[in-house]
Amino acid sequence: QIVGARAAGEEEMGEDSILRAVRGGKVYASLPERARQLISRGDFYKKVLETSARARLVYHDERYPALREASEEGEYYAEVKRQSLARQSLFPYHLHRFRVTPFQYYRDMLKDLLKRDKPFSTLPNFTAADMVAVLGIGRDEFVPLVQACKAKRLLWKVNRESAIRDQLPGEPVDLMVEPWWVLRPASSPSVSSQQEDLLEEEAKLLASISSRGSATIDSLPSSHQRAWRSLYRRGLVAVDVPIAEDDCIAVPPLEGFVSNKDGAGEDGDPVETLLYGMFFAASARTTIGELAAVLGAPTVEVREAASVACRLGFARRTTQERRASVSSAMASARDGVDLAATPTASGSDILADYPLASPPLEDTASSAGPKGIAFVVDTEVTATLMMGSLLKDQRHAVTLFEAGKLSGRLAVRELLDELSRVPSVGEGEIQFLIDQIQSLRLVLDLVCAAEAEGGCQADGQPPEIDILRYEVLADLPPSTLNRMLSQHYFLVAFMARLPMPLLKCPISREGPVVHGFPSEAAAMPWLRLLLWEQVQSGLTSLALPKGWQLRRLPSIFGHDDRLLVEFWPEDGGRSQDESVVVHASSALGVLNHALLRSAVLVQRIAKESVEGDTGELVTKEVALPLRDG
Repeated sequence: QIVGARAAGEEEMGEDSILRAVRGGKVYASLPERARQLISRGDFYKKVLETSARARLVYHDERYPALREASEEGEYYAEVKRQSLARQSLFPYHLHRFRVTPFQYYRDMLKDLLKRDKPFSTLPNFTAADMVAVLGIGRDEFVPLVQACKAKRLLWKVNRESAIRDQLPGEPVDLMVEPWWVLRPASSPSVSSQQEDLLEEEAKLLASISSRGSATIDSLPSSHQRAWRSLYRRGLVAVDVPIAEDDCIAVPPLEGFVSNKDGAGEDGDPVETLLYGMFFAASARTTIGELAAVLGAPTVEVREAASVACRLGFARRTTQERRASVSSAMASARDGVDLAATPTASGSDILADYPLASPPLEDTASSAGPKGIAFVVDTEVTATLMMGSLLKDQRHAVTLFEAGKLSGRLAVRELLDELSRVPSVGEGEIQFLIDQIQSLRLVLDLVCAAEAEGGCQADGQPPEIDILRYEVLADLPPSTLNRMLSQHYFLVAFMARLPMPLLKCPISREGPVVHGFPSEAAAMPWLRLLLWEQVQSGLTSLALPKGWQLRRLPSIFGHDDRLLVEFWPEDGGRSQDESVVVHASSALGVLNHALLRSAVLVQRIAKESVEGDTGELVTKEVALPLRDG
């Protein structure tokens, strides 16, 4: 019985429970008595090691005493490396004491990929992009690398590792950096051996960085720029991308993005999951702290994800733009006050009195800060934009497809310029998609023209324009969706086909105006009855409550009529299959069966509204605006 209870306890204390205990600062002795009876000390700390390594916690963080009781530092980071390579996760840049450099990490991952004869496309998107940035090995370089390994036929069959070893890169490629990035001494075990044969200038720079602990790249004299790159290639210095809670980031059109596979999800890399959410919810004037609140994620994890995005070139820091925006908003709010007569006359002085992380500034930004306009399109439009025959510059379409969002005035104007070159005539289904693209072009053109006339924001700034992909919106939890739309936009216009089930858009005084997409209430069949009653026009209709049973077809329907039967379950859910077209002669059985599970709306429709061969309802899709004639 004791053994059975212990086994059951180990099942109860799964990965989530263990991780909560570790993050809660608990050690085995501080667990509840019942928990200690159900899992042994050894098994508890074994699971602490595994789950902490999977979450890639910082070993020396004082909040995690159980982690230090579970293992030595070297053992822990070895387990982090093993699990990260097995899951093909991004390099853990936030672990400064990790005993492996990004070059060594991705070199081992590449070697494993070659040994198992797996294609480059099996790497998750962001991991592949980082491998390109560190090793210079992408999809185009991977294929000849595989061919070179397999050219050693006998060695490839007998000892693949030897066949692969000579083909691997010997040093990292040059890193594209920003001036505000930071250099620090590397913690790799091979540092001491690599310090031999350093040039005098390199040795002095390394000693300077080591004594100071870190140095921003722009603080180095021009004569040291070549020296630090040499130290980086040797693995003697590491490059950090610092992101603070009050920093802001924006996502420009993606360049260098590797479209392999999505590594997000429950079993995927949590950083990659956050990166996709951040791509969609980030704004040039939203702080990391505010972004974390929108995503419902810990601020420290959002900071780490933002750092990775900036490192890969998929995001840029826009903190100064945020400060300028807030200064303008505060100036508008204080209109009529003689700032010259106050001690805080300059914009920088005002910001000094209201630091970015303080509550007064957050209140000002949320109430007076500028909001934008969101246009929502669907995957079909996005896929059409990605057709090489229509658009030559694919950056904006790839960004919209992968990130789910295209933001920024410059990016939208560039897309508008590309859309102006799309032909206006196509064949078959392509014509409908072209019509949607032309509609998108027209709307964007009108908004950009309104910007040129002076904008519509309280501070005189033109509104930001974002293009969103519907499918990404639909995947967001309702609370996250409401927070994001309410914080970023004053108008959301849908230009996508009406999908089912309906998107739960926020409808409130605080939320944005939603145009072109009905609410759940507006899409209910009962609203049609109300409208037809008010205008005294519409289809012959009959609403029947759930539970009723009919003995005969109501007399308002003729024997030869075609009837549209719509079901409406109690939970309010609805899909494309919740309606059916039936002939009146066979409708009685269909209606009585449907009434057992939901209320029903029956409508008489014209014969021309039904497809002759399939019996399905004919729907005519119209792209707006309507053309004359």
